[in-house]
Amino acid sequence: MQTPSVLLAALLALLATSASAHVTLNPPTVTRNSYAVSAVRVPHGCDGASTTGITVKIPDGVSSVKPQAVPGWTVTITTRPLNPPITSEGKTINTTVDTVTWNNGPAIPDSQYADFGLQWKTPDAVTRIVFPVTQVCEGGKTTAWDQVPKTDEEKKNSPRPAPGVSVTDPPAATVPAANATAAAAAAAKSAGSASVSGGVAAVLGAAVAGAAALFA
Repeated sequence: MQTPSVLLAALLALLATSASAHVTLNPPTVTRNSYAVSAVRVPHGCDGASTTGITVKIPDGVSSVKPQAVPGWTVTITTRPLNPPITSEGKTINTTVDTVTWNNGPAIPDSQYADFGLQWKTPDAVTRIVFPVTQVCEGGKTTAWDQVPKTDEEKKNSPRPAPGVSVTDPPAATVPAANATAAAAAAAKSAGSASVSGGVAAVLGAAVAGAAALFA
């Protein structure tokens, strides 16, 4: 008979396997209004068939997209109109990247994974954004990783969720350890100096009082 701990371990292993079987974006969090580098990870083929290409759909709010040059693969970029246009470094920009495709490279066996990198500018907002992916495999097979679950129940029942990232605030500013140590040492030195000065003043005061008593 299996114990509860054994059953729990088996369940966790199953969940981990399920999550790793999805196309993902790594790391899973990025900082708002910054430049990020994300890896689109393809963990397996299409029902056993080797992967021969992927296309990533770039969501709204994302700009300055540059794909990674993956050795042996061809990169194709399509654009869409940007409405309204934006001005950057004195230039008007009226188009943005719509899709990035990697293909015509060495097929990736189902038993192996591969990463395809994207450099991009994150939106200046705390949000969750997804990058739908279409995976193309040998034999004309395709898998669309484009489901966007909205509830926890949908998340559990979504076999092909679109990979995404959470856009967060930057971490709070912290004082480096070396600076904190120096500040503490300075404070201790200041406190010691004040203590010595106080002691000297007390001794001088007592001496003056004693002398005054002798000549009274």
